[in-house]
Amino acid sequence: MMRSQRPPTRLFSGMFSAFWVVALLVATLSGLAHLPVAVRYSLINIDNQATVWHYYAVALLLMLETYAVIIWWAQGRGMFSFTRCGTIRTTLLAILSVTGLILMLHNLPDVAVFGRAYSAIKLCHLFSGLLLVPILLVQCCLRLAGKPSALKTCTAKKTHPPA
Repeated sequence: MMRSQRPPTRLFSGMFSAFWVVALLVATLSGLAHLPVAVRYSLINIDNQATVWHYYAVALLLMLETYAVIIWWAQGRGMFSFTRCGTIRTTLLAILSVTGLILMLHNLPDVAVFGRAYSAIKLCHLFSGLLLVPILLVQCCLRLAGKPSALKTCTAKKTHPPA
């Protein structure tokens, strides 16, 4: 007797999800440690360890983001589509990635961004990171409620018009 194969309900493994959550938490907490309020009120004792941990976590996040895009593009595009929550998270992560890379380039001696452009980049990076936290809390609540939070299974096949 042959078993019928069910379509997959998840695109990424538990290991990927665990790395993702840990890297995102470390990146968020170490990023918040860069805020002047944290140092001014002695919430943290900054000795550049926060910057090192932030860069490690961000490097892991960039690697995981690249992996996720490749896996979704290669295997999941036909089976899964983004929910609103997933689209917002993806947009925020893209903004964080681009502004973070610009801020890293700003550390190089030949690259300089000053004035309003630098302030706009820093504020976009900060607010994207701060907005991502409540979005992730909504994701956790949706997941606990049994609803898909980022990817949903497509019920109907998408038909592409012939080119």
